[in-house]
Amino acid sequence: MPNKHIDIPRVDFMVPGFSKCGTTTLCSLLNEHFDIYIPESKEANFFIHDSYINNWSRLFKFYKGAENQKMIGEGGTFYTGTASEEISRTNIFKHYPDIRLIFIARDPLDRIESSYREFHNSGAKFGIEIPFSIGEALKKHSNMIDDTRYWSRFDNYRRYLPKENLHILFLEDLEANQEVELKRCFEFLDVDPNIEVGMTTRRLNRGSSKFYDTHLLRKMRKTAFLGPAISKLSFEKQNTISRSLGLRKPFKSAIQWHESTLHWLFDELADDVHQFLEYAGKPINYWSKFSEAGERTAFAATGANYETRKPNL
Repeated sequence: MPNKHIDIPRVDFMVPGFSKCGTTTLCSLLNEHFDIYIPESKEANFFIHDSYINNWSRLFKFYKGAENQKMIGEGGTFYTGTASEEISRTNIFKHYPDIRLIFIARDPLDRIESSYREFHNSGAKFGIEIPFSIGEALKKHSNMIDDTRYWSRFDNYRRYLPKENLHILFLEDLEANQEVELKRCFEFLDVDPNIEVGMTTRRLNRGSSKFYDTHLLRKMRKTAFLGPAISKLSFEKQNTISRSLGLRKPFKSAIQWHESTLHWLFDELADDVHQFLEYAGKPINYWSKFSEAGERTAFAATGANYETRKPNL
């Protein structure tokens, strides 16, 4: 018996990655163009489970605000998350074989720091307790590293689409010259590239807006009396009360890296990151923080002290 025809909503493009690299800001800016529609919530995450096939009505609702825009799309960084990228790609290409994809990347160390802050900010909501040391956090939550393997994540889609259906930009370039980078995105999406977007200095979902539990709050969550009482409150209510009591605090200081963690992380990511940069036409030292981690690793291998590599002038 032949399959019954199923009507599906029009989807022209997606911004599937990478997480914690500015996708929220980028989607907001793209949505300023009158010929582009991205829902305000940005992420439908519709294709990360096979159950989508029986729930197309949800995707129609997601795009119900679209009118006569030339390009309709969404941002969905779960589509490049290691846990769901394979099934997402299969499901997306099954229905949208000509989809256009935009990927935005940033310095790997900045991405990992942002992911670390996000884990602290929302971890308690999902029952996740992340170590205060970023090195210990990376060992416990290896997906923080795997999701930073840009080439591996990107290649999962690149192998199945022509190059003209793929566009890469960098958060550093977007921050330095948003007008140029947005124009390139508009050209990629075949909409008028000369449209000026207002508020081009916006930066959404900043790391400075993230909070972490103090040691005391963590102990309180685990006590037999206070733990159940706290868990009965919504996470939003917990957040409001604990912040007012100083039990949740904002990230204000730079995240401290142990030298050995930097060496290990560079060894883990170097080949993947360099392959991604080469494909995108960037020098391998494009990302200064990651490049410096590589220099530190090289100096450590010689037994030299990186901090004294240059004379004080």
